[in-house]
Amino acid sequence: MRFRALAIALLCAQDPPNVVYREIDAKLQGTKRAPAASEPDFLRRVTLDLVGVVPGVEEARAYLRKPDRASLVDRLLGSKEFNAWWARFILELTTDKRAVDFDAFEGAYYYRWLRKQLRKKRPYDAIVRDLIAASGNAEENPEVNFILRYNVRPSDIVGGLARAFLGNKLQCAQCHDHPFDTFTQEDFWGVAAFFSRTNRTVTDFMTEDEVNGVGNAADHEEGNPEKPPLVAKPRWLGKGTDKTETGTRKDLARFVTADPGFARNLVNQVWARLMGRGLVMPLDGFGGKAKPSHPELLDALAEHLRKSEYDLRALLRIIVTSQAYRRSSHAEGESDPRSFARAALRPLTVDQIHLSIIRATNYDPAPTSRTRSARIGPWTTGIPMPIWSPR
Repeated sequence: MRFRALAIALLCAQDPPNVVYREIDAKLQGTKRAPAASEPDFLRRVTLDLVGVVPGVEEARAYLRKPDRASLVDRLLGSKEFNAWWARFILELTTDKRAVDFDAFEGAYYYRWLRKQLRKKRPYDAIVRDLIAASGNAEENPEVNFILRYNVRPSDIVGGLARAFLGNKLQCAQCHDHPFDTFTQEDFWGVAAFFSRTNRTVTDFMTEDEVNGVGNAADHEEGNPEKPPLVAKPRWLGKGTDKTETGTRKDLARFVTADPGFARNLVNQVWARLMGRGLVMPLDGFGGKAKPSHPELLDALAEHLRKSEYDLRALLRIIVTSQAYRRSSHAEGESDPRSFARAALRPLTVDQIHLSIIRATNYDPAPTSRTRSARIGPWTTGIPMPIWSPR
C-alpha cells in the first residue's frame, strides 16, 4: 500500500497528459500500437466529443490549413456548445430511467440549470452538493429535479445517487447485506434516512424538516411514507461515520463529495465517454468484483481532479490531449480493448446524429417559439435535447 501511494504521488507530480501516456503505454509492451489519428480524424473526433456535433465546413478548412490541436481543444472547451453538450452528460448521469414520475420531473428546467452551472464554470462537486441538498419549486429551483426524478422515494434516490456519484451498487444492500461488497443493509437505510423528512407537495415544492430517521412514527405521518425493513438513523457508509450534527441532506452532500470514490467515479465516467470504455467496467462496478484496468492511472487522475477543485474542463483537457486519445482506430492485429492500444470505434449517439444533420443541412431550428419549445421539451425519456443551433 505504501509503495502504491508513493507511485501515485510521483505520477501526480508529472504533467497530466504524460501520466496517461506513462500508465497506458506501460502495459502495452509487446502490443502493436495504432498510429496517431490523422488531422481530419482528430478534428471530427474531438469536436463530436466536446460539443456533440461534426465540425462545420469552414471550421474544418481553417483547422486543416493550420492544425493546432491544443488551440482547438481550448476553443471547444470555451464554447457555448460545450456547455450544452456536457450539461447533457451530467443530466443523463443523474437521471435514472427507473422510478420516474413524469408529471413531477421538469427535464427542460433542470437541463437549463445545468447549462448555467457549466457556463459559470462551477466546480462539479459544488453542483452535486446543490443537487443533493436542493429545496424549493421545480421551476424556480430546477436543481430539485434530481430528487423529483425518483418521486422523492428514499430507497430509489439512494440507489440512483450511489450509481451516479460513486459508481457502485448500494441498492443491492436494500433488502440484505451486499453480496460482493462491505455495504450492509444498515448502511443502505442509514443513507436513506437523510431523505426521510424530504417532502413533495402537489406543486412540486420540496422542503426538509429536522430528520428523525427512517422508521419512526413522525416520519410516516409527515415525511415520506415509505416503510423500511429496519429503523435507521442518518449515517454515512461504514462504521464510525454515523454521527452527524443534524442529519440533513446538506450533511449527506458533504459526505458524498468528500468520499474517495466520488472523484474516481467522475474520472471513470468521463474516460468511458471519451475512450469507449471505462477504466472500471461496468461503470457502476466500483466496490464489487470489477477491478480497474489501470488502477494507478485512475487514482492519479482522481487526485488531479481534486487538486483542480473538480474542474471538468481540466479533466477533459488531460484526456483529449493524451496520446492514448489521439490514436487511430486502425492498427494491425488484434488487441485487448482494455489496453487502449487503438481508438475504440464508437457509433454516433442519437443526439450527435440529430445535431450533425442540422449542421450539415444548414437548418435553423429556432425561428419561432413553437419550434424552440419542441426542441427543449422532454422526449419519451423525459430528457430534453441540447438547445442550441449548430450552424
